[in-house]
Amino acid sequence: MKVAYSKKIITPVDSMLLGGYDVNGRYSTGIHDDIYCRTMLLEDNNQLYCFTTFDLLCLNDNFINRIKELCNEYGIKNNNVFAAAIHTHSAPLGCGAIFGMETVFGRYDDKYVNHCLDLFNSTLKECFEELFETEVRVSFTRIKGICSERHDKSFFSDDRLWKIEFYNKEKKSIIFNYSCHPTVMHEDNTLISADFVGETERELEKVYDFSMFYNGSAGDVSTRFTRQKSGFEEVERIGKDLAEQILNNEEIVVYEGKELIRNVKKLELELETVDKDHLNSYEDFCNRESNVINRNNCKYARIINSNVNGKIKLDVSIIELVNGLKIVTIPSEIYSGLTKELTDSNKCMIFSYTNGYNLYIPNKAAYERFYYEAAVTLLKKGEAEKLVTFIKREISL
Repeated sequence: MKVAYSKKIITPVDSMLLGGYDVNGRYSTGIHDDIYCRTMLLEDNNQLYCFTTFDLLCLNDNFINRIKELCNEYGIKNNNVFAAAIHTHSAPLGCGAIFGMETVFGRYDDKYVNHCLDLFNSTLKECFEELFETEVRVSFTRIKGICSERHDKSFFSDDRLWKIEFYNKEKKSIIFNYSCHPTVMHEDNTLISADFVGETERELEKVYDFSMFYNGSAGDVSTRFTRQKSGFEEVERIGKDLAEQILNNEEIVVYEGKELIRNVKKLELELETVDKDHLNSYEDFCNRESNVINRNNCKYARIINSNVNGKIKLDVSIIELVNGLKIVTIPSEIYSGLTKELTDSNKCMIFSYTNGYNLYIPNKAAYERFYYEAAVTLLKKGEAEKLVTFIKREISL
């Protein structure tokens, strides 16, 4: 097996709208820390695989398709491309536009999209020039005090952090996978930042030559109950704490060897979308308990309801690894509580925000409690559970 990696700064020169919060006119006023495109190229069992992440809120289908087109030019198959956003809420909009929700996700920005794609292409070119022999170790550890379920900290959230480490006598790199919204910085922040994830990567790269982060089942997980305040001192504290735990916590090694990927299985799942009953229930709730948050939730529900047509196809991949390990890629923000029956096997990683972005995938309880995520979903109540059941069957758990 061979590996190579490269990263490029994608921080814009000009002021741009920042995403993630429903705030009009939230333009960047400066840079706290640079944001990056990070790319890792694997050559394994005569196949090429591209893993790439962007320090952005999300990546829509158009952006993903253009990533795949660039990869095709290097002989990388579409099924072997895994492009993700880390989901920071302090990065420019433009690469993940969603119609009707421009204040949160922005409008498509050709100039910035081309900027990011050009830099991604540079990372890919450098990777092909630098491929070298490697071994791999896969392990997981348990993380404490960084994140929790964001509605009620007593609810389940997945505290596993997976590590995929590549190494030889001279070099070592890491992909780490953990579930959490990187939202220490609130809507009043106007400085570009990768939030605590960027700090963690900077700390890890004092030990590793390269690191990259894939977010997990973060739909219901954040720092809401674990952060002491909002601010860059807290970003630094949490980021360094996470890095220290990654480096020093007791770990369980599940594989070590000279190959990693056996196969990639593409699943195109057709699921039912929200309907008028869903919208009516939110509007009834808003009339009973009217406040700014609930009125915004109703606004989102109306926008989504007017733009769905009964069915949606989700592009899900199952990356089959050695030793029975799996990576499931999901183009959405799925609840940690939903994927528990997959991750409890200690054989399955979830890479969310990957190969597209289709808003939230909440569980049934979220609809019954009128949570924000159930207003900002494309899926009819119960479809998320159907999705997880299908994936579970496909990965033979």
